[in-house]
Amino acid sequence: MIRTPDIDIPDLSTIVERKEYSEWHCLLCQLMTPMYGGGVLSNTVDKNMPIRVSGIRGQLRFWWRLLAKHKWQLGDDTAIQKQEFALWGGMGDDGQASKVFLRVNNFRKLQIEAWAEYEPHHQGGYKSIPTAKTWAKAPYALFPAQGKKPGLRDSEPPHELAKPGLTWELQFKFDSKLNSRQQQQVIDTLRWWANFGGIGARTRRGLGSVQVISSNDFDEIMQPLSADDITSAGCQLVTNQSYLSDAIAAWTNSVDKMQKFRQGINIGRNPGAVRPGRSLWPEPDAIRRITGKHLRTPEKNHAPVHAAGNIFPRAMFGLPIIFHFVGAGEPQDTTLNLNNAERMSSPIILRAYFNGTEWLSSALLTPYKTPDEMQLKTINNQTAEVWAQGADQRILPIEDNGGGNPLEAFMTFFAKKP
Repeated sequence: MIRTPDIDIPDLSTIVERKEYSEWHCLLCQLMTPMYGGGVLSNTVDKNMPIRVSGIRGQLRFWWRLLAKHKWQLGDDTAIQKQEFALWGGMGDDGQASKVFLRVNNFRKLQIEAWAEYEPHHQGGYKSIPTAKTWAKAPYALFPAQGKKPGLRDSEPPHELAKPGLTWELQFKFDSKLNSRQQQQVIDTLRWWANFGGIGARTRRGLGSVQVISSNDFDEIMQPLSADDITSAGCQLVTNQSYLSDAIAAWTNSVDKMQKFRQGINIGRNPGAVRPGRSLWPEPDAIRRITGKHLRTPEKNHAPVHAAGNIFPRAMFGLPIIFHFVGAGEPQDTTLNLNNAERMSSPIILRAYFNGTEWLSSALLTPYKTPDEMQLKTINNQTAEVWAQGADQRILPIEDNGGGNPLEAFMTFFAKKP
């Protein structure tokens, strides 16, 4: 009698169907704005490996979580975390392996250069603020990279960035266990990253913006997101069409909008004779009240006068915030932070946005914590309030831009020309 072997014979049709899982799919990516950091060393571009898989994976996990919670509605935070770990891999000691494989290679046109330089002052020495080069004219976004002027004991040159123009390939592959729904989630996530994400540090201020310029299998990753795509994920997109020449111009304009709203003369602060005048936001006077300190000279008296009281509305733009005071008698530098965390990312992403035909300055407002969900701490760990009922009518930058909370007012301000 012929003995039939007791083994599982694979279904050849299944093997054919799974062929697509074993394939690497390739995205050709280009750096459109300067990249800050991204290497093993903090705030340093790695000459040998400028783009790291770990950095991209971290970005993709963020966008996947946003979509999972607000668009796909995959459950509560615990359920979403379980599905995230199953798809992207566990964190820490969880031990689950990622079912989305990534690799980067074929780096071309990498140029690393200091983004600014300190220029001599006409009265001797050097100017306090470095002068940005033409490809990085967004000092408000790059203040952590400005270094310190020559001549100081702790002098430090402006940091080096990767210049726009760098290209590389991002390749990805699906695990054979992924179903079609999970595959589509990955494709959607890559599309959001290509539209609004980036690489390196300070991507929420538009650094490290990426454009996918070709895809060998999934053209939808290169497509701009529609208005419905954005609102269905709980986000709001505002564009400003004042600067359309290229990605750098669109990016610098978007950063300038934020700087003007928070610190601009006659918008975020009063004019001054030599230096900009006092802030039109309530936080500096709140700190003066709390500490009982303020500038007192025959020429100036910075006694707290802001009518909004002891509130800190700019906390909604991200934390920590360091408030720097100048002048004898003023408070020391003061840090505002969350009571139960080291930092809170800004819910606003400033970016050069490509709509399919041209570059636009853009601000994407992602889902955010309301003021009553935020517990702040300031001087000597004292608690602080973000907001108060009716405060929008007592804070000029908010009142002049339709009221509401600071984020809503900024989005209104951003849409204005120029």
